[in-house]
Amino acid sequence: TIKVQAPLSVSVEPASGTIAKGGELKLKITVARNPALKAPIVLTAANLPKGVTAEAVTIPADQNEAEIVLKAAADAASADVKNLQIKAEATVGDKKLPGNSPNLSLKVE
Repeated sequence: TIKVQAPLSVSVEPASGTIAKGGELKLKITVARNPALKAPIVLTAANLPKGVTAEAVTIPADQNEAEIVLKAAADAASADVKNLQIKAEATVGDKKLPGNSPNLSLKVE
């Protein structure tokens, strides 16, 4: 039997959260790598509500965890999103190897 392992999988803690306008929320990102994947992994946040930002973060090739900080502007719109995702991408040669977290919930109050 041949078992094919995905290049990477992404998990996030907490899986849901609330952020105050003008505040921030830290997310701990853990990437489970295929043992053959020795490249840095770039993390970005997708489907952020209006007025919430997050800078891209790179996990070095020899590590599996990072922190992404979601920042809500003082004038961020109140929102309750259920499809926030952390996207991960490693580049090996000319190949891009993507992975996404499960959907996360985020409230902006």
